[in-house]
Order: sequence, then structure tokens, then C-alpha cells
Amino acid sequence: LSYTIVEVIFFILKGNKYHYPTGTLAWDIILLILFLVVETTRLFLATTGNKLERIDPMLRSIVLSIFTILSYTYFLRWQTYVLHVEVILNSIGLVTTPNR
Repeated sequence: LSYTIVEVIFFILKGNKYHYPTGTLAWDIILLILFLVVETTRLFLATTGNKLERIDPMLRSIVLSIFTILSYTYFLRWQTYVLHVEVILNSIGLVTTPNR
């Protein structure tokens, strides 16, 4: 949740400072919302699987980790404008996702 809030602030700052091609900012925001949904679901499944000691939620969490890693990669490399602080945040996310 905190990552998403920080990214929304960055989108506001970048939207005011830089010119985005038509529809690009909206696409980035949609991907951020999808990231929030997937990451929240992934963490819930991992927590549930861990507490109940069940493999099914853990496997689903691992599958969702792929989408989380792709999202971090998108925000690190492929979004329209990437700030240096975003490089740091997304790199941390990429490194820590397999460990969470």
C-alpha cells in the first residue's frame, strides 16, 4: 500500500512536470491499480498459506509473484518517465519479492 501511495505522488509530480503522450499516464495508473490488487492478494494468500500450513495458497502466491515481478520491472524500465528514486524503490521490490 505504501509503495502505491508513493507512486501516486510521483505520478502527480511527473504529470505536472513532464508532458505525457496521450493515454500513457492513464495506462501507467491502471497498471499501478492492477499491481495493488495483485500484490494485496499475493500477500494475503502467502499469509493464509503460512498460517494454515497449506500448500495451495502458497502456490497461488508464488504464481502471483510472477505478475508482481513483471510490474516492478515495468515501473523500473518501461514506464514513460522513471525517476531515480523509482529506480531504487523498484529495485528493492524486485529483490525482496521472492523473499516475502
